[in-house]
Amino acid sequence: MSLPFMPLYIPDYLADTSHLDATESGAYLHLIMHYWMNGGLPQDDRALARIAKTTEKQWKSIRPVIEAFFRPGWRHGRIDREYAAALQKQERRALAGRAGN
Repeated sequence: MSLPFMPLYIPDYLADTSHLDATESGAYLHLIMHYWMNGGLPQDDRALARIAKTTEKQWKSIRPVIEAFFRPGWRHGRIDREYAAALQKQERRALAGRAGN
């Protein structure tokens, strides 16, 4: 199940990504949005480049910088936590709605 929105804490994002150039920042943002919508990222560099909206050559160049934001297996701790919290909130609201009927 995918949730309708992803929280983006702009001050945190800007603080964490202030060292990135525009291509790196855009790639990272596309990757975390895909991660949110799909529960993770593929392992294949070609697929990651497409998700990041870069060419394979660009991806190869920026991959080490972007990879530093992720744990092994392209896992992202904050997104995992935010997703779990949002899902729990959605489930509580659904239960409350059903209880009100």
